[in-house]
Parts: sequence; C-alpha cells; structure tokens
Amino acid sequence: MKKKLLLMFLLVIASCFVVSGCDETTTIYVKLQGKNSMEKEYQVKESSINNIQKNNGELTIDVLKNINTSLYEDVQNFLNSEKIEPIDATLEFDKTKENPFAITDGINGIKVNENKLVNDIIDSLSHKNIILNVNYEIVEPKVKKDDLIKQTSFRSEYTTFYSTSSANRKHNIKHATNKINGTIILPKSKFSFNEVVGKRSLDNGFLSSIIIANGKFVEGVGGGVCQVSTTLYNSLLLGGLVINEARQHSLPVSYTEPSTDCMVSSWSDLVVENISDYPVYILGKADNEKVTFKVYGMELDYQIKREAKVTEVVPYKTIVNSTEERKGKNGIKSYAKLIYYRNGREFFSEVIRNDYYLPQDELTLQID
Repeated sequence: MKKKLLLMFLLVIASCFVVSGCDETTTIYVKLQGKNSMEKEYQVKESSINNIQKNNGELTIDVLKNINTSLYEDVQNFLNSEKIEPIDATLEFDKTKENPFAITDGINGIKVNENKLVNDIIDSLSHKNIILNVNYEIVEPKVKKDDLIKQTSFRSEYTTFYSTSSANRKHNIKHATNKINGTIILPKSKFSFNEVVGKRSLDNGFLSSIIIANGKFVEGVGGGVCQVSTTLYNSLLLGGLVINEARQHSLPVSYTEPSTDCMVSSWSDLVVENISDYPVYILGKADNEKVTFKVYGMELDYQIKREAKVTEVVPYKTIVNSTEERKGKNGIKSYAKLIYYRNGREFFSEVIRNDYYLPQDELTLQID
C-alpha cells in the first residue's frame, strides 16, 4: 500500500513539470541605461528562460513576449523613448533667382541597437540581475542633401532672339514666358503649353501682333507666343523629356532652324511628358532681346545634341496680279535629329521630324 501511495505521489510531481501551471517562477531584475533609464523586476517562468536559451541566432524583440508581457512592453517603450528621428534634407525652388534651388542638409537621428539589446537581455537571463548600457546606432535621413543636388541638376537650355520685334510682340513673348517660369512637371505627369499659358486673348493680357495663319503672315492677338513655345520645345528636347505633341509652322520662321519650331494655337499644343520618377523644373526669362528656358531635374548619365538640316529647296512661283506686290520665298524640306552621347561618344541617334514648309509665291503687278 505504501509503495502504491509513493508511486502516485511521484506521478503527480512528474505531471507538474509537464503542466505549465506547475512551472516554477523566478524574479529577474532589469536595468537599462541610456539617455533615459528603465528599472524594474519581473516574474518569469523558468521554462520560458530555458526554452529561449535553446534557440540559436539573432532574436527579435517579439521573443520577450514569451518571457513576460510587461517586460516586452517596457523594453518597447524604452526603445521609443531613446529614439531621435532623423530630419530629411529640404528643397526650396525660387523661380526669381539665377540659382533657383536652396537645399538644406539633413540631420541624422539615433536609436538603440534593438537586436543587440534583446540578445544581451536573453544572454543575461540566467544571472537574474541584468544591468545593461545600451548601444546606439545612427539613423540616416531618407532624403539627403546629395540626393536633392542630383535631382536638381542642370540639364539643358535654349535661347532665341527677338530684339528687332515690335513692342507688342516683345510684350507677348515676355508675358507668355512669365506664365511658364517656375513650372514644375511632376513625375509621371504631363505639361501642356496651352493649359499653362492660357488663351491668347486681350482678356488674358496678350496684344495684337503678326502671326502665321493659313500660310500667310497676318495680324492677330498673341503674335510672338510661338517663339516662346519653340524655345521651350527645344530646351525640353535637349533635357531628355518626351514630346507628346508638337507641330511645325506652315512657313519657316527666322528665330530657329527648320524642323525645330513649334507652333501653338487654339487647336495645336505643345505637350510634354515627364516619365521619370523625379520632378522637372523650368526657368524662363525674356528681356526684350532674347528668351531663354533652362531645364533642371534628375542628373542624366548622357548628353543630347540636336541636328537640323535642309534636304530640299522648293522654288516659289511668280504670279501676276493687279492688286498686290510681294517678294517670293522658297519653300524647304528638312529634318531634325537627336544624337545621344555618353562619355563623349555617340551611342544612339534618331530622326524626330521630317517637315515641309510652303513656298511663298512672288506677286507682281500686271502692267497694262
């Protein structure tokens, strides 16, 4: 009978080691010292310590949940209290300045080396008295000054001249240029000349000057705006943007080479797409002698040059009439090509336009 009772007692004792409710607990003291400090005692089951110590490799903070929930929460709060968030570099774009970008440097943050702290706590559990000085690591800003400098690199510029233009035409060129100056084309988005500049009307600030309409030079509101669109078009071409819409004039213009002009009107637009992951910035300036557009954006690892050539001259005709005299001008056929260079060597080229400009017939008066 005594043997039976002893056997039953031993079975009960053995079962206690299997059932978690019978697990022995111990007190551990934890003190973490950094800018702040954390100091507390925790009741921990012996088996949870033994089980953790059997694991190999780096441990994450979640492992503390298996030891003591309060310990996990306190360490998490301690980590947060020790953290100083980094400050990103900043960028300001001022269209009124020759150097339009003001970039401030980012500031590093710091945080406790979480993995080392957790592993040091686990490694020290058997001592029951854990006092640790924490180790910190640098947290760099997501946006750095060098990144912003690369993202605002000078990419291209183009200039055309108009010092001999009429006062109204000069006004229109400056007015349209000012509307475009400071434009930012966001990543994966498009720029429309007509949307930004608006309708060429007296109400929108434009004056009457000479325009090209139906193959003739005539008076119309907004004369000179096509010189602005042409100048912008070439600067964006050389800056590596995608041209979605651009049309030639019916007649050659004097301010740029054939096949490099860009006519805008109520039915014709200049549409450009920024397919990159970074903004493109446009500066424009008109000073009554020349108009210039500069393009800035993510630094390119190649350069673009433009080639324009006349391939054929189309002779004008002489027409005798009784009302008007006019000198004739030959028409032309031409093309424009972009040539891409890397490290000074050409690696790609493409013809982007083939154009035909109408001749202007010569008119002579009929002599009776």
